[in-house]
Amino acid sequence: MGITRRKFIGMVASSAACLGLRSREGYPACATRLLSDVEENLLPVRIDGHYGYIDRYGTVVIEPRYETYGEFGDGRAPVRARGKWGFINTNGAIAIEAKFEEALGFDCGRAPVKMNGKWGAIDPTGILRIPPVFDFPPIFHEGLASVGRAWVDGFIDTDGRWAIPVRYPRSRPEEKAATYFRDGLAEIRQGSLSGFINKSGDFVIEPSFQQVSCFSEGFAYVGTIGGCRYIDKAGEPVFPGKTYELCSLFSEGLAAVMEGCLWGYVDKNGRSIIDPRYQWTCGFSEGLAFVRTENGGSGYVDRDGELVIRAGHWDIGDAFRGGIAQVAKGNAWGYIDRRGEYIWIPTS
Repeated sequence: MGITRRKFIGMVASSAACLGLRSREGYPACATRLLSDVEENLLPVRIDGHYGYIDRYGTVVIEPRYETYGEFGDGRAPVRARGKWGFINTNGAIAIEAKFEEALGFDCGRAPVKMNGKWGAIDPTGILRIPPVFDFPPIFHEGLASVGRAWVDGFIDTDGRWAIPVRYPRSRPEEKAATYFRDGLAEIRQGSLSGFINKSGDFVIEPSFQQVSCFSEGFAYVGTIGGCRYIDKAGEPVFPGKTYELCSLFSEGLAAVMEGCLWGYVDKNGRSIIDPRYQWTCGFSEGLAFVRTENGGSGYVDRDGELVIRAGHWDIGDAFRGGIAQVAKGNAWGYIDRRGEYIWIPTS
């Protein structure tokens, strides 16, 4: 089975969708943000088209009054009201005035903001730490963000200094050559091939793959004509001779792979842990993974493949975090606990 770039991007997007229903469209969901206890307990909800937040018991703590939202980080969450973006604190009070054309959430102490058509970044007090001079948002992962000048990409640190000077040319202005760091490596695309650099900017895996995912738990999957396979951080195949129709990121030691048009799970030795039997799968989190079965059923399975939570009236389930998972039905979403009981019935 051949893999086109569009199809491979769809594979990555599908993995991301499973690992973060709340991720903003168009921005990477591959990295996981560490949240404080207070932030972890604030869950976004949508009621009559407006967004607010509930606690883990289903009590509204920040009234739904915003046009759209972002996740909390560093005690702040981006929200949009009357067409402008600002930030609220965990009590729902305005922390940073709504004056930005667009804004993303905090990570590494910086939040990307758009002003006059260009992107920069602020700190949690609202001070502009990185001037708005970039065409793409400086999204920080592992302390660095990929940015570009004159169609050439590099990486800056949280003070806006060049950690890796611009040296990676783009094939097209609208497609970044440099992505973001995860597991200490970042994808770099040169022409039609991708490889990985370390934080010194040196290639540790030369551009030799048509398509790649980010690294997760030490492995990435790469796409070639004929399927996809896994590599380690040296670029070596980890299951020699083994390819799959489709792949996903490793999570809690397991990865979903497609064989014979059905999904199952393999471990880091390439052994089949759950035989291919599902039409759709997501990654494991807190010992559970959302799946859809051949007969149309769905829910969460454990590491033995047993369906331990049967889906109610919802289409897809997110990763569990602290015993709670977001579930969606069409445009409506809610939250369940590990028993499959609602703490918030899906609303839109």
